[in-house]
Amino acid sequence: MEKLFILAYFLMIMMDKVVISDARRLLLDFLIGERNRKNAKRIHAEQSFSDRVKMGYILPMLKKYTGAFRKYHILYLIILYSLIPQYITIVLFHIFAPSVIWYVFGVFLGIKLLLTIFYTLELGPQKMSVYAQKKK
Repeated sequence: MEKLFILAYFLMIMMDKVVISDARRLLLDFLIGERNRKNAKRIHAEQSFSDRVKMGYILPMLKKYTGAFRKYHILYLIILYSLIPQYITIVLFHIFAPSVIWYVFGVFLGIKLLLTIFYTLELGPQKMSVYAQKKK
């Protein structure tokens, strides 16, 4: 049974890694669409650690798609800020309510699976959203 818990924790961590990576790629695509890939990566590298994590520096640089960026950025921040409380909740349920821990795992893994599917559909098979393409 303990191996199943380890597997469930590992699966959650890996799904979080995929979701956050895809969310960051989508947000960076907005900047790539305004500039180009090389300049976007240079601008990203010049930011402070906090700005690189939060990705909020992109919004002032956008001329188009600001509304879409705000929605995706808010979703990204919600995902980011909910990570620590989420894992604290799981550990507390694991310790104090072991009879319902699998339901908690199921809910969190279901949400992460939906987010993974959402970002996969947004980014497409090339892992490049429509926001990264130059429109004339």
